[in-house]
Amino acid sequence: MCILIFFTCEESLLADPEEKDIVFLDIEMPGMNGIYVGNKLKKANKNVLIFVVTSYSEYFR
Repeated sequence: MCILIFFTCEESLLADPEEKDIVFLDIEMPGMNGIYVGNKLKKANKNVLIFVVTSYSEYFR
């Protein structure tokens, strides 16, 4: 079964106790950045696949 869940803030995502299989994050978010959130998720579940994306050109190297 596939369940898709959207979170509107990083605090809600980190507070959710359900284990995630795949997470898409933006580098630039209103509170914490996506890299920080991804690291926190990875500590909680080493098997989660995390995709960090951005449209900010300064991250394109």
